[in-house]
Amino acid sequence: FNSAETNYHLECFQTENGAFTYEAGAPPDMFNEEGQTWGNPVYNVDNLRKDNYKYLINRYKYYSKLFDRIREDYFRGYDSFYKVPIGRSAKEGMYNDGVSYPFFDELLKEVDKKQLFIEDLGDIRQETINLREHYGFTRQKLFQFTFDFERCEDRDNDTENVVMFPANHDCPKIRGWYNELKQ
Repeated sequence: FNSAETNYHLECFQTENGAFTYEAGAPPDMFNEEGQTWGNPVYNVDNLRKDNYKYLINRYKYYSKLFDRIREDYFRGYDSFYKVPIGRSAKEGMYNDGVSYPFFDELLKEVDKKQLFIEDLGDIRQETINLREHYGFTRQKLFQFTFDFERCEDRDNDTENVVMFPANHDCPKIRGWYNELKQ
């Protein structure tokens, strides 16, 4: 909450009288039955929209100079993001509309979509899938979530426009996961 981003661009974040009111998080799920609070502020989508997402687009333009590819963590948040009132349980959070199509329409005027790939894991709703597919974004799959060892096949039949990873930050390290598999 006390970062260069919030100090120089406070209007881009949800506040009341200059004080943060919500933090980002996730609802209860398979990773955490209590849900999660992440300790960072959430965007003020209405304010971002007022100048055609200039703040976010400038960040992406900078990223595109630094990196060949940009991984969109928690892509669901572009469709709708989970916010939790400051000091409350993640179970008391709620979804808020994200920046969605209008943002990507503007972003892709400045950044090549081939640089982006989408992490669309978790409780993904059809609207999120539609957003990803509308722009033809490359998606990320996780080996630990999709490979069925009993049938020796990928449970998720998507094989095109996909980047496969062995795991992510929510998973056990690949060697530990493999060692715990029933053989």
